[in-house]
Amino acid sequence: MLVIDTRSLADMHVIGKQINAIEFDHPFTLTSDGVIGDAAGVYAPESVTNDPDEDVLIDADGWEALTGMTGQYCYHGAVMHTSEFIGAQIAAHLIEMAEDEPQTFVIVTVMDDEPNDADEFEAIGWAILRRTAGE
Repeated sequence: MLVIDTRSLADMHVIGKQINAIEFDHPFTLTSDGVIGDAAGVYAPESVTNDPDEDVLIDADGWEALTGMTGQYCYHGAVMHTSEFIGAQIAAHLIEMAEDEPQTFVIVTVMDDEPNDADEFEAIGWAILRRTAGE
């Protein structure tokens, strides 16, 4: 269980709301103090698609999908349902990841890997990616 001495649940809700306000495909940095900044010069992957074998396929090097944060029954992968949002628990987890150094994240739409009857690819949810380049 995550315990953060310097933050209250209300603080985490505020940080979660701030992250939710960031546009999709716009990378941002996060510090252990909960400070959110622009990740200048960092670009989101061009596409993230559902992959039945590996959960999601990211069309760019240097990014990893965060897993285990969804509330979907019996699913612990990266794809969040469209009704889900970044609340206090997810915000606290992201801040914990930034404990040693600021981290870069991006929120992206996850597209289906198969086209629909109209031969179009549909969004099936969203995911949080963490920048791993340079590690």
